[in-house]
Parts: sequence; C-alpha cells; structure tokens
Amino acid sequence: MPREIYLVKVGMSMTEGMVSEWFVEDGGQVKKGDLVYALETEKVNLDVDADYSGTVKHLVEVGVTLEPGDLVGYIFESGEDIPDTLAGAPASAPTETKPEPEPTAPEPV
Repeated sequence: MPREIYLVKVGMSMTEGMVSEWFVEDGGQVKKGDLVYALETEKVNLDVDADYSGTVKHLVEVGVTLEPGDLVGYIFESGEDIPDTLAGAPASAPTETKPEPEPTAPEPV
C-alpha cells in the first residue's frame, strides 16, 4: 500500500507553497530520511525528507502552487506495482483559458 507525501506546513501563517525541486526522480528509490523534495514558500525554503523507504511517484510538477497538506506524491514499497495514474493533486500547473469573444451581429447599413 503506498504511503502519501504531503506538502508540509511550516508555521501558522503558511497558506501556500510549492515543490521547487524533486531530489528523487519519478520512479526513483528513496530511503527513510533521504531528501525527497524542496519546499518553497513566501518566507521559507525547506528540504523535506522521506518518512518511508521505497519508490517515489510524483503527483505534481515543480512550480505548482499548492496548499499545505495537499498530496504531492507517493512512496510505494519495493516491488509494489505502481499505476500510471493516481488520484491526487494536479500533475501540472493549471492553464489559463481565455473566453472566446461572443460573435456580434453585423450592424445594418
């Protein structure tokens, strides 16, 4: 059963942060205590270590703004099957879509 990796909360006033770097590649091995990702907030940069050993699966890309406690990845036990898609946070930064202008009727001449 996979173990969750969350965006850690640093301080009471933290409202958002991001993974600024993954220290373990997607599908890479990690040991308990090894660094997994770098957290970046408005006030703090922090390296976050693994609570478990196993295979790391990223759910978010570097630079995606998240709230504390959001799921950023999983650690699977060695030999455990890793699905291609997992429930959790968005895998990429949301893209801004611009509404198409409404067609206007031609003015009578």
